[in-house]
Amino acid sequence: MARIDPKIARLAQLPLFEGCSTKELLEIGAHLDEVALPAGATLTHEGAIEPQAFLLASGRAEVRAHGVVVAELSGGELVGEISLLDRTRSRTATVTALTPVVAFVLTPRDLASILNLSPVVAERVHREWARRAAALETLAS
Repeated sequence: MARIDPKIARLAQLPLFEGCSTKELLEIGAHLDEVALPAGATLTHEGAIEPQAFLLASGRAEVRAHGVVVAELSGGELVGEISLLDRTRSRTATVTALTPVVAFVLTPRDLASILNLSPVVAERVHREWARRAAALETLAS
């Protein structure tokens, strides 16, 4: 019996990749670097232009926009994807780890590759992007 790579096993547990084949997960995994961040670490800074997004594998993070807590994220959720998908935008929120976090780092190129590899993942990411962008527009007005 072949041993499953721990990184691929973690990806398979995330709702974003639900239904992906092992082959797809291996291809997606090739585009992701895993990092461990302590509680209190800042993943994104509101207003900044930063070259990466994060996919939380475990842990919890707080989202603040305009100084107001607007969400709490947990394992399986994307952080910072809005500014990667809409390259004209700076960060819309500051995201801070509430607990130790294990996350996968995505560069713009990595995210584009993953979206091209899996239409299902692309649809999920774009749907969430639209939902978050609308919520932030409402908050800003």
